[in-house]
Amino acid sequence: MNPMNRWRAASFLLGIFCIALISSIIDQRLTLSYADNNIAIQREKLMISLLKNEWLGLSKKQVMSRLNKYTSLQPNLIISKPDSNINSVCLEYVCFEFENEKLINIL
Repeated sequence: MNPMNRWRAASFLLGIFCIALISSIIDQRLTLSYADNNIAIQREKLMISLLKNEWLGLSKKQVMSRLNKYTSLQPNLIISKPDSNINSVCLEYVCFEFENEKLINIL
């Protein structure tokens, strides 16, 4: 094998190695991204579960007072009422459902 062919073979193998390394790095990043997303989802479920444990049964006035106090500290958050026919209010993606002016569910 002449020196030029050796360089070509070495360059080809180096290129294959670089492609494999880059695909491995991308795969690891995607795996970490999915893992981080899963952790965030688990944290959200935990926080909603904790809220349900502490807040269920509170009056609508008490819940609104707590939400208003929280949003005063976080001015980018908005309390919304998605539908006038449904007795609920939402803070970002978390909705608080009321029945007879009592909190019955957090979605």
